[in-house]
Amino acid sequence: MTVWGLAQKEKLAKLKITGILGALVGIAILLLPGAERPSLYASVMMIISGVAWAMYSIAGKKITHAVASTSGNFILTVPVALIIPLIFHTHLHIDINGIMLGVLSGALTSGGAYLLWYSLLPLLKATTASTIQLSVPCLATLGGIVFLGETLTARILLASIIILAGIGLVIFSDMRKGSK
Repeated sequence: MTVWGLAQKEKLAKLKITGILGALVGIAILLLPGAERPSLYASVMMIISGVAWAMYSIAGKKITHAVASTSGNFILTVPVALIIPLIFHTHLHIDINGIMLGVLSGALTSGGAYLLWYSLLPLLKATTASTIQLSVPCLATLGGIVFLGETLTARILLASIIILAGIGLVIFSDMRKGSK
């Protein structure tokens, strides 16, 4: 998304560049220490996922009705959600709790997050939106701490502060530029 934003002639102030680089340093601190080298397949899938998310977000900048668009996108996934279990039926186990949790996490929480994202996206520059997305690992880590009892370490705390400070600089840079 940042590359797309630059291709669209977005200008980056020094403060915004500092924020982007700071957030990326925080991501490196959060994810790299102790990380094992992922398989080539996993790496390729993550790259494809990241590019797909960027394309989805770039397309979302043009959305004028976030509720209708998000609902429509979720409805379009239903056939895929019904076909995938048929392919992997030998490993399939269905129970009512799993279905309820899937609907809760998929339709309600993810749907709400997509709705919020699509509502905010038209208001953001591409470089700002791409940097804000770097908050996701912080949120996932916080979820692990709150809901799964994972340990809050000094490295996680430091990395999260750096990431969020970098995002804050990017947003502040946009606000400062808008007031001029």
